[in-house]
Amino acid sequence: MGHRQFALIAGLLAIATPVQGAHGTLELRWNSCDGPIEHCATAEGPNTLYASVIGIDQPHRGYEVQLILGDPTTLTVPDAWRFDGTGCQGSDAVQVDHLPPADLATACPAFQGTAFSEVYKGVQLVPDYLPPQYARTLLWLFLANQYPSGQPAADPAKRYHLVRFVFGHSRSVSGASTPGVACGGLETALQFRAIAAGYLDPVGNEHYWSQEPNPLTSEVRGACVPVAAVNSTWGAIKGQYRR
Repeated sequence: MGHRQFALIAGLLAIATPVQGAHGTLELRWNSCDGPIEHCATAEGPNTLYASVIGIDQPHRGYEVQLILGDPTTLTVPDAWRFDGTGCQGSDAVQVDHLPPADLATACPAFQGTAFSEVYKGVQLVPDYLPPQYARTLLWLFLANQYPSGQPAADPAKRYHLVRFVFGHSRSVSGASTPGVACGGLETALQFRAIAAGYLDPVGNEHYWSQEPNPLTSEVRGACVPVAAVNSTWGAIKGQYRR
């Protein structure tokens, strides 16, 4: 990643202060922008993670979403979820979209509206330039989006699409990997946590979005079930991101 891209991602929320209410709430959902928080990872098709914001009425000219993915106990990522460039799945098997698909564009419109934007996005192992509390064996998912013309306001009653990550699991299997054929560890329960997410107002002030309290979980079970509140061991990452 070049210096300019990193400067945008690292600096967008560098001096942000916690905000609530009209500034909105970040929400993560599986398989639909406004769907239930439930998930069963499968090898039969892609799994899609949506990040959206609701309850905001402020003008804005940019935003970012950064997530960490991994096993909260071992602080590792199994091959089935290694969608980085050197991982088993590879970067070609993951799609990162800042605009919603056509069938969701009405119910969950793009937060940037129709403005021209400059986007930086990717999936990779946690890089050395992120704070040291994030283990370098975890996966970092990020999108930073700026649109200098800005948006004059947002409707707090609407849910706005921020980013979706489409994970192709056609090569994923439970158990061991087969080099060049299959990516193992699909049975491992993982967590997805937002470590930074918020927007730029028209004069360049940064604001965090409030967040739902629980991380999303990927599990393999006989049927999809709601994610229950958990006492996460993610705290093994010392000094994890706090607001």
